[in-house]
Amino acid sequence: FSVPGTMSKYPELHKPVSFAPKWEVDLTDVNQGWRPCPPEVDDALYKAQVKGMQSIEMEMGQFRYRITFEGYGRAVQENQKTKKKRTLRRPDMAADTGDTGGPQPPTSGAWPRGQGPSSTQPRSSDPKWYVRLNGQWKEQAAEVAEALEEAYKAGQTEVHYKNGQHSQKAVLQRMIQVNIQTGKERQIRRVGPEGSGMASTMGNAGARFQVFLDRGWKNVPEDQAAVIAERAARGETVFRTSFRGWDYEIDLENMVQRNCRTGMSRSLRQLDAAAANAAPVRHNVVGMSKGHRETYRNLCRSGNGGLTAAEATKVWQGRNVGQPEEGWRNTLVTEGAKLLFERIALVAGPVTEDEWVHYWALAASAPSVHGLQVIQQGLRTGPGRSVVRMLLDTFEAVDSTASGDITLEEMRKASMMLRDKCRHGEVVAHAQQWIQGTPSGFETDDTLNYFDFVTELVGRPKHEVELYQYDISKGVSSVFAPLLLGMSMEGVWHTGVVVYGKEYWFGGAIFE
Repeated sequence: FSVPGTMSKYPELHKPVSFAPKWEVDLTDVNQGWRPCPPEVDDALYKAQVKGMQSIEMEMGQFRYRITFEGYGRAVQENQKTKKKRTLRRPDMAADTGDTGGPQPPTSGAWPRGQGPSSTQPRSSDPKWYVRLNGQWKEQAAEVAEALEEAYKAGQTEVHYKNGQHSQKAVLQRMIQVNIQTGKERQIRRVGPEGSGMASTMGNAGARFQVFLDRGWKNVPEDQAAVIAERAARGETVFRTSFRGWDYEIDLENMVQRNCRTGMSRSLRQLDAAAANAAPVRHNVVGMSKGHRETYRNLCRSGNGGLTAAEATKVWQGRNVGQPEEGWRNTLVTEGAKLLFERIALVAGPVTEDEWVHYWALAASAPSVHGLQVIQQGLRTGPGRSVVRMLLDTFEAVDSTASGDITLEEMRKASMMLRDKCRHGEVVAHAQQWIQGTPSGFETDDTLNYFDFVTELVGRPKHEVELYQYDISKGVSSVFAPLLLGMSMEGVWHTGVVVYGKEYWFGGAIFE
């Protein structure tokens, strides 16, 4: 067995993978039915898909074969000499590929005990720490493991240490190791009697995750994130889960979410503690709307048709009476309230109840603070506060599951509702685009939270991004290189990305 051609660029693909999913080949034409593929084929197919390859070539016996993937659990094998084609399948995904018969996946969708990636390292009575290098888990040096374990038991989120000649920082909330000089990140894990480090961080009940779409990082819905956290807490690292009628394979070893039906793979990440706590975890707009309206009414005691920073400050400062450093606390509340109301207000003057609720619904679903500010600014220069109540009501009306996420079909329904009752031309124009068809950049299983919903209807500002490549010697190298270096040099080439009027480039870290 050999794997020539393009796969030779990845020598690690030749290493055995004990937990590779099993594949079967269709031999019904010779009355043998579905037969298991050799383990070497299972390993090669798994590693090829991890690398994102569409096809591989391999030799078995005297024949050479090309295997082309058709979705994540199905492939076609072609004999390069006879051109005979056979179908390959993953039996644990037979329901998704339309096949019948064959072994079915376990009801939990998890790897069988002793076969998953989480079981590839030996366990002992003493916890061990590992770092992921070149696709393999390598045990950390004793002094590094001691520093990590000490920080872990103390509940610290970060710890600094030396690893050979390199200064490293471990972020325990995300279970990564960062090289201070280069910024290179690597996964780390803790294996011991109390479970893995992955379980201890991803398994937190409030753990939050994001998935990368064409439109950027998007929060994973709460119920789906809760399932990931629960399975991670059991020590599972590769498992299947269902959401809104779609089956997904979650690979926490490589932080990938794969759609079992379409084969689409997306990067997955866990938010660190600071990002996770920056906004309320709950983004169910219906539930949040009621709670934030009550908060607003408790703060707005004047009844003058709006809430000001001064009114809110007075209430909040009242909670500091008798507290240590009361004066300092009051100053902090005053400045914080000013900044908050500047971000909430869509027009000058007091903040309305709808503005208040809308802002917190956005804050709970936006992928970043910057994204939140961009959309707020778009509303200020566009439709303003006049459409906020309509956007809130429409989203609540179409969110059939009250989960804070709507399907593409529910988005089209919302667009038709807005087309009929909204009078702002820009919002109607964006709604009409959805009525005519799903805009590019969306997959069939995508959902939209409130931030996505507002973004699609208000419009996201676009900025030109340019790739620069130029000679930083300005032509001097072509003249002096032969004299000084004894060789021809057309230029000293430099590349960078230019956006927002600034150039950014990478040189061990990101420079501006």
